Amino acid sequence: VIGNMERNKIFIFKSLYNRLEELMNCLWEPDNEGRPTDKIKDEQKYHLSACARYLYCNFVPETVEGNRPKVKVAAWSF
Repeated sequence: VIGNMERNKIFIFKSLYNRLEELMNCLWEPDNEGRPTDKIKDEQKYHLSACARYLYCNFVPETVEGNRPKVKVAAWSF
């Protein structure tokens, strides 16, 4: 999930205010070496982020093939 977010594989619409607010405020729990894991710190406070983690865990956009030609999209910003 973190990797897909870092590679801009997940798009969140600007109208999803609550999701964006949670995303900006939530933290990932670190592992023993201090690297972030896919577990959300204080998960009970971040219900939408927890739901997204389960939704995206099997999402592999590199393997999804479609009939349309590939279009390069610029990275989005807030």
